[in-house]
Amino acid sequence: MYLIKITFYFLTRGKFHFPLFLLLNFTAFADENLVQSQQWLNLLRYKDQKSLADGKDFFVSPDGKYDPQAELTANIEAAKKNTIIRGETYACRFPARYLFLKKHLKDIPEYNIWNNCPEFSVFFKRLNPRKVHMVFSSYFISRPASAFGHTLLRISPQESSSESERSELLDNGINYAAVVTTSNSFLYGVAGIFGGFEGRFATLPYYYKVREYNDYESRDLWIYEMEFNQTELNFLVANIWEMRNTYFDYFYFDENCSYHLLFLLDTVRPELKLTDSLQTFVTPVDTVKAIVRSPGLVSRIKYRPSKRKQFEKKFSLLTTEEKDILDGYLKNDYDNQRLTNVGVEKKAKVLDIAIDYFDYENAKDLLSEDKEVTAKKSKILLALAQTKIRVLPKEIPRDENDQPHDAHELRRANLNFGKSDIFNNYTELRYRFALHDVHDQFTGNPMSNLEMLNLSLRKYENRKPLVHQIDFINAEALIPIEKYFFDPSYKLYLGVKRLRDAECFNCLSGTTEVGLGLTYPILEKFYLMTHLEGEFNYNPHFEQNHFRLGAGPSIGLLLQTRFNLNLSTKFQHLRYDFSQLKETNLWKNILRWSFKKNHALNLEHISYQTDHESQLGYMYYF
Repeated sequence: MYLIKITFYFLTRGKFHFPLFLLLNFTAFADENLVQSQQWLNLLRYKDQKSLADGKDFFVSPDGKYDPQAELTANIEAAKKNTIIRGETYACRFPARYLFLKKHLKDIPEYNIWNNCPEFSVFFKRLNPRKVHMVFSSYFISRPASAFGHTLLRISPQESSSESERSELLDNGINYAAVVTTSNSFLYGVAGIFGGFEGRFATLPYYYKVREYNDYESRDLWIYEMEFNQTELNFLVANIWEMRNTYFDYFYFDENCSYHLLFLLDTVRPELKLTDSLQTFVTPVDTVKAIVRSPGLVSRIKYRPSKRKQFEKKFSLLTTEEKDILDGYLKNDYDNQRLTNVGVEKKAKVLDIAIDYFDYENAKDLLSEDKEVTAKKSKILLALAQTKIRVLPKEIPRDENDQPHDAHELRRANLNFGKSDIFNNYTELRYRFALHDVHDQFTGNPMSNLEMLNLSLRKYENRKPLVHQIDFINAEALIPIEKYFFDPSYKLYLGVKRLRDAECFNCLSGTTEVGLGLTYPILEKFYLMTHLEGEFNYNPHFEQNHFRLGAGPSIGLLLQTRFNLNLSTKFQHLRYDFSQLKETNLWKNILRWSFKKNHALNLEHISYQTDHESQLGYMYYF
């Protein structure tokens, strides 16, 4: 605030000295412009004049959450006096805000936050930023919280000039996640959707997240190095420090890890406008797409394959004899005596790959630092060290078909034209909220069906439009089995669909489907799938009961080609209890050609017990 005085003097000549003056005093607030500053609004996480932060300790003004002007005024006054706020001086508690105000207002006193703030100084020196990276952890369908992947920031310190994987593990991770207060999957889903958890930032060793994601969950990591100058990096760390004073209501579909990490970057460099580029609902892959689209922001992309992929790569390079030695070593519980008569070079190669398998097999215990497991790994490492042969890591080049930022967009709209034996011609509109199925272009996506909110409307000739199907969740993890990896495939479906059988023809039924089975790789991208499936249907028009239960086998083939032409066939047989219907058969065939990244043509044929239908459609991803 500064005071401008304008005084006009009108003097008369002669005896009288009569000052005629007009004194105009007015107060001009410098913060009138500052309150409109996008960087200030980002610092306080304002969107539409309301802060997203929900912790009261985040604000200086009692009205700060809903009044940007009142919050700015209170911050200016506190910065001038360096007021003690909850046991800390203003500059030490809110260093990023202090830096912002000091830059724009001349009457803010000089204060060395880097050395005179004990707790913040320790925090800053620990991070000591040299580089910042966005890390995308690939999809993990087995855990609801990670089904869409996860993002975090990685900050490399000044003293770490090496780019080796070993030095990367010494970096710091900045994570934003929900503080989960329940182990119940249903309650977790409800609370996550409706903001029932607190979302908080946490700073932790990067190696801990590598162990969790890369090793324990066997997920690939994609690291996007971003270009920020030193002043911006320092400001980023100062803003992260301020985040410890608050929490945010966590919403699974919008105010999630992706959104808040981009908000951090927007605060450092407001002109990026990364959060403005997002749609209403945000997933982690949207984060990496947003930063890659921003000109000049991403300088380099690095790939860190999972432990399983590292093992598979090294295993493929072994000779038949070396594979036999490794097999005996693993089957005998890593008994080093089994390698006594093995040549030193072969012994080193076997021990090196055995460590990768040990890390994969015992990732959970290593993550929790189980003493027995840690001691066992130490013996293997010691045996490798005693060979005195340095086994160079086999670099796995990143496959451009796996890059998450090159994946198709999540939402999809279909326009289909089809023919039914019973209902004749029809037109169908479909909308899918997210994310992917195995017939979509597989670049950057998991080999899984992971769909949410898939709505289908149909209009048959000479009939009124009707709801044909609503898929709330359609998840199917297809995990190819291999010699050392025998993970089951599984499926889960929750929705409403029209039945095509004699008991309830074309009636809407609440449906739950589950399945457990195996996926066998026949050739590259060619798989045989077998499942034992169960189905629950509910409809008040069932004659015997309002519900029925079915169970039976299914078998299918899936081929994904390099020409983005994917096809599958599946046969299912179910037998029912609590129903007049004894059994049903279903045969479904799909051929999809993704002729462009976000455009596809789809051909389907389905044979039901009482009907057959075929359809051709266009798909647009957005």
